Amino acid sequence: MQSLSSVLQANRRRYFVGREQELALLDAMLSGSDTQSRLLYLYGPGGIGKSTLLAECKARVAEAEQPVIDLNGYYLQPVSTQIEAEIRQSLAALAVDEQPVWLFIDNFDQLAAMEGWFHEVFLPQLPVNVYMVLAGRQPPVMNWRLDPAWSGLMHCLELPPLSREATETYLQRRGLDGELRERIMDFARGYPLALAMSTDICQAKGHHEFNKTDHEDLFQALALHFIEEARTTRHATALQAAALSRTLTEPLLAAMLPGENVQELYNWLAGLSCVSGSERGLVVHDVIAEVIAADLRCRDPDKAERLIYLGEEYFLTQLNSDTSTATHDIIFDITYLARQGELSNELHQAARELPVHIDKPASQDVKLVRDLIEHYQGEQQRAHFDNWHARQPDGLVIFRNSENRLQGFGFFIEISPQEDLSSLSDPVVTAINKYARSLDIGRVGTVEVCRFWMDCERHMQMSSVMTNVLTLLMSRAAQHTDIEASGVVLLDNELARNMAEVAEHHYLTEATYDMGDERVIVTMHDWRDELIGNWLVRTNRRVRGMMKDARRLESPTLTQEQIRRSLKSILRNFQHADALKQSPLLKSSLFPADLIADERVERLRQLIQTAAERLQQAPKTERYYNILFHTYFRPATSRLGAADKLNMAPSTYYRHLATAVDLLAGELATMQQDREFDN
Repeated sequence: MQSLSSVLQANRRRYFVGREQELALLDAMLSGSDTQSRLLYLYGPGGIGKSTLLAECKARVAEAEQPVIDLNGYYLQPVSTQIEAEIRQSLAALAVDEQPVWLFIDNFDQLAAMEGWFHEVFLPQLPVNVYMVLAGRQPPVMNWRLDPAWSGLMHCLELPPLSREATETYLQRRGLDGELRERIMDFARGYPLALAMSTDICQAKGHHEFNKTDHEDLFQALALHFIEEARTTRHATALQAAALSRTLTEPLLAAMLPGENVQELYNWLAGLSCVSGSERGLVVHDVIAEVIAADLRCRDPDKAERLIYLGEEYFLTQLNSDTSTATHDIIFDITYLARQGELSNELHQAARELPVHIDKPASQDVKLVRDLIEHYQGEQQRAHFDNWHARQPDGLVIFRNSENRLQGFGFFIEISPQEDLSSLSDPVVTAINKYARSLDIGRVGTVEVCRFWMDCERHMQMSSVMTNVLTLLMSRAAQHTDIEASGVVLLDNELARNMAEVAEHHYLTEATYDMGDERVIVTMHDWRDELIGNWLVRTNRRVRGMMKDARRLESPTLTQEQIRRSLKSILRNFQHADALKQSPLLKSSLFPADLIADERVERLRQLIQTAAERLQQAPKTERYYNILFHTYFRPATSRLGAADKLNMAPSTYYRHLATAVDLLAGELATMQQDREFDN
């Protein structure tokens, strides 16, 4: 039976028009009549038809029975080693010798930070039988275009709007003619996305009307029309959910629209001309997505926050149960949902202005890093870097720009509280080590700190390097259960203090040091009391102002400390319902106002057990669930008996029991916040 994918591909090819020059170059490379060219580089603004042209190119290559490696920059992490490994593995899997192989990369602009690496390092290493078609919004960097070695190997073409003849052919194939066709042609002006979307609008209205709009209002008019003309409110909400998300999968849509038939909605979304799809999910065209998201936040902010909230909960479940390499993607998805917050927007904007990619340091990079530290921070700090780099050389991470040049670096060190570091004479690390010991981190636990980082041009100001450093700290803390606290050095300014306040970081006053007219501070975060996912989502909500707006119930909202104090008494009497009736928690916003007292007691015990089960689900906190289980839920005959069942020394047991109660209080505080938002 024919698949839906093959039907969609046939439809796309039936409606494909124009691009004769570009296809002629491809056909010459494909047939072998052009024996020199190896690269076809296509560029143009969003909506000009790059992805559609690439799809036609891939179809022609497939018809010629030549193998294809199909990549999309939108889904690739800008890490050179990962991309190189993926392409080389694909080449090896194809097991071809001299037969032509085609490498397609769509949305190449998403890898702009790596363009120099592609041009100078990677592409020249590929076998001569590899042909490449790259498509992005920007032309190749000047160094690439002016490189005489590539002049005979590369065709670089800017995609223009479709010709009037091609536009007319397209509309004829779509069944539009007469005056209506002329009006659409005047409106779209050969712009493929506008042409396809305006045709959809016209057909939705029965081929009878289409109002012209100013060119600059094109995307806004079309985007909002998709919302207004959606079949039902359910369909409109599905499109809004897609616009808020980086990539929409069917499970994510189900989480954001609970109780809906998401398969039908997902299939409808996949058929929209403003939506593209791949094995990773659906993506709304970025300009259209921003218009729809901004309109939703303006018209119905509560609905927008609700969709974001449900999306965060979906990713939170994934993050708290996933320690694979997908952690970085999940964190990116969560932060993308929160991108409208002021601080979050600044971080994302900085990353967009000058994108960088992560790379391993070359020998010359270390010298550049040493020079940067000495230039900005002095000889003493450079000496501290030398000492630490000699001990932990793998902690140095390089960030390169689109020309493959050093744009900045981060130097991450791991500290074991049990290790004697006094010989290093680094007061910053001494203060961090003292802080780590105060946390009573176990023997296998470590603290990770970005001891040095900077951008070559912006030093330690807001930059793409800063964004990447903070993201790496989060990813590492989520991936490695032995990292029980993380820290970073920051300039002591309003930005750093705002970030530390939002993120609930702890200032190490003993670790500050002067750097000319500026001061460097160190902020730390203790991960033992909260999973990275919970913290990230809660921080995002604070950034968006959701925490303040969410407290709407008449029942009092208890602080986490108030919950903790009440919880101690509740747990001691957990098996005796009568003793729980006076608990302050029963009057909190954890419960509906109309719930009677006796039902509240039973509901309270259920909530506590649910909160404890959340601890059980994560590797970092599972041991604390076991302590609660043997102490309160199915108690041993005595505390010493519980310690014996857990195979713990009494002193260790009592210390971990206190932490377990604190963690349980934190989970109940989160549940209280979630319930307030739902109402």
